[in-house]
Amino acid sequence: MTSQSVSSLQTVLSRFPAFSGIDDDSLHWLSTHSKPYHCSVGQSLLVKDRLPEYCYCIVDGRGRVLHHDTSLRRPVTLAYSQPGDLIGWAGLVR
Repeated sequence: MTSQSVSSLQTVLSRFPAFSGIDDDSLHWLSTHSKPYHCSVGQSLLVKDRLPEYCYCIVDGRGRVLHHDTSLRRPVTLAYSQPGDLIGWAGLVR
């Protein structure tokens, strides 16, 4: 990863409330261990009964937290994720 892309990621991550209180060295470390990821429409990031491998920082767009309701035989939206949200972090700290 180039120093310019690390700097860009550091700028993006610094805008997230979860990272607003960390020092510059820690934010730089986090940026060097991060990578941009683009999701397609309908793509699953987290799967039921599997611990996540990553924490996703929503920068643009939105996603849905779905639950498959067997009585309705279809997925039901429980919540929406939006820019500024962190997805998957709870499973990483277990």
